[in-house]
Amino acid sequence: MGKDWYDGCMEDREWRLNHLYYIQNKDGGIQRFCMNWAQRELFERVWTRNAILKVRQLGISTFVELLGLDCCLFNRGFQMGIIDKTMTDAKSKLLKMKQAFEWMLYPPSRVVEDHVEDPADREQIAKLAAAIARGNENPEDRAGKFKQETATFENGSSVRIGVSLRGGTLQLLHVSELASVAHNFPRRAEEIISGGINAVGKDCIVISESTHEGGKYGEHYRIIKGAMENQGRTLDKLDFAFYFFPWWRQAEYALPESKTDTSELAEYWLELEEKGIVVTDAQKRWYYSMWKTMGSAMKREYPSTPEEALANQISGAIYGAQIERLRAEGKLSCEFEVDSMHPLYTAWDLGMGDYTAIWLIQPGGDGRYYVLDYYCANKAGLDFYFNKIREWERRYQLITRHFLPFDAEASTSRVSTVTAAQYFAQAQMPYCVVPRPADIWHGIYAVRDLLPRCIFHQRCSNSIVIDTNEYMSGVDALEGYKTGGTTAGGVERSAPLHDACSHGADAFRYFAQAVASGMVGREDVRRREAGNPILQERRTENDQKERASGVPWWRDVTGDMRSREWRNKTSGRPSWW
Repeated sequence: MGKDWYDGCMEDREWRLNHLYYIQNKDGGIQRFCMNWAQRELFERVWTRNAILKVRQLGISTFVELLGLDCCLFNRGFQMGIIDKTMTDAKSKLLKMKQAFEWMLYPPSRVVEDHVEDPADREQIAKLAAAIARGNENPEDRAGKFKQETATFENGSSVRIGVSLRGGTLQLLHVSELASVAHNFPRRAEEIISGGINAVGKDCIVISESTHEGGKYGEHYRIIKGAMENQGRTLDKLDFAFYFFPWWRQAEYALPESKTDTSELAEYWLELEEKGIVVTDAQKRWYYSMWKTMGSAMKREYPSTPEEALANQISGAIYGAQIERLRAEGKLSCEFEVDSMHPLYTAWDLGMGDYTAIWLIQPGGDGRYYVLDYYCANKAGLDFYFNKIREWERRYQLITRHFLPFDAEASTSRVSTVTAAQYFAQAQMPYCVVPRPADIWHGIYAVRDLLPRCIFHQRCSNSIVIDTNEYMSGVDALEGYKTGGTTAGGVERSAPLHDACSHGADAFRYFAQAVASGMVGREDVRRREAGNPILQERRTENDQKERASGVPWWRDVTGDMRSREWRNKTSGRPSWW
C-alpha cells in the first residue's frame, strides 16, 4: 500500500471524504474529491449550529452533500434533510449525492484530477468504494436507492429534500441560500427556522450556508448577526458558530498573466489594507475584471469582509442608490450637535397595535437637513412615544412641529372614536397632518430628492433596544425598504413591500412630502427671537417655567390647553401648522 493508506483509515471520516468520492468540478471535469481550505475549515470546526457567510463557488454545498452521504453509508438510521430556495435547487443537491454514489459503484473512466497517484492504490480504493456502495458481495445489490426527492439506504438511513421541512427527526440539516429566501419569501424563511432548524436536536448538526442579500434585515441577517456576536465566547449547543469565507482566500481568484490596470479601485485597495487585508496584484486584476462585469453586485457575491457582505445594496431597494452614495460620502454616521438657531421637527408613522416610527430632523441654514435621531417600537400606546418626545426635548430643544400621516385624523380603533390627531392635541403636541399623495411613488420621489441633502447622526445607524426587544436602526429601515420582490412564479412586484422596514421609511417619506409641499418653515425661529428682545424674554421665561414645572411651552400660565386653531390665529401661522 502507498501513502494513501494507514491502519484504521476506513474508520476515519476525513480519509473517507478525501478518497472514496468523485465530484464534477466547475469546468465539467471529474475529479476525486479533496477538501479545499474552506471545506477543511468547516470540517475541522464544525459545531452543532453553523452559520456560514461566504462568496460564490467555494464548494460548500458539495462538501455538505458528501458529508451527508458518508454519514448515511456509515451510520445506521441516520436522517439528513436538505432545504433550498426552490425544489429544483434542492433536487440538484440530491443529484450530486446520487452521482457521487454512482461513481462509487462504477468509477469514472476519465478523471482530470486525482491526488491518489499510485495506480494500485486507486484500484484498491475503487474496490473498497464499490463494496461499500453495494452493501454486500452481490454485485447487483445497492446500499442506497435514490428517487427525485428522497434517498434511502439499507441500513435505515435516509435523505429528504424540500423548500421547508417540518416533522420527523434529523441528525444533519443543510440549509442553502437562506438569505435569498428571507429576502424574497420572508414567511417561508420563518417556517424554515421554526419547522426545520428548531426541529433539529441540540446534539445534531445544522449547516446554513449562503451569500447574503437583503441588507440588515430578515431571518438570515438575524442568524448571522447572532453568530457574529457569539465569536470569542463559549458556545452552547444551540448557539450558532460563525464562519466567513472571503474571495481573497480562494487561490484561483487571481489573474497572474493579465496586465490590467486596477488603479480605478485604488481607494478600495487602500480600505482593505487599513483592515489588514493585503491582496496581490494578480488578485486585484481578478477582482477588477469581475467588478467591471458585476458592478454593485460584486460586494454581495464576492465580499471582502462580513460587514461588506451585510451592507451590500439590497435587490429591489427603493432608496439603495441614495443610501449607497451617502455611505460613500460619509454622511450616514456623523457626529454633530443641535443648532439652537433652527427649529426641530419630527415625522411619524403611526401604528397603534403595530410599529410606530419617529424621525427627529433639523433643517440647517446651509440647505441641508440634519437627521438627529430615530426611534421605533411595537405595540405601545401614544403616551409611550410622547415620553420619548419629552426626553428628546429635554436633551435637545423644544420641537416646533410633529408631522403625522394622512390617516392620523381617522379613528384609531373600532372601539374608540378618538383619533391620533386628537391625542396629539390633548397632549399639547403641535402637529400637522401631511396630505395623502395621489400615488405613494410621489412621496418616494420626494425622499429620493431629499436624501442627497441629508446628513445622518450616528444615532440613526444604531439599533434600538427596548426591554429585551431589538429593533432595526432608521438607516437600516431606509436601506431595507424595497419593492415586493418576485412571486413564486417569477413575476416582479413593483409596489413597496410592507414589512418592518416600511415603518421607518414611511415616516421619513411624510417628512419629505412636508418639505416638498412647503410645510417645513423656512423662517428661522430662534434667529427671529434673538433679534426681538420681547420674544427672547418670553422664550427665556417659558424655558424657566418648563424646567420648574415640567409644563410644555404651549400651555398658558394657568396650565390650560391652547388649541391649535387658537395658536394659528394669534400667531399668523398657516392653517396647516
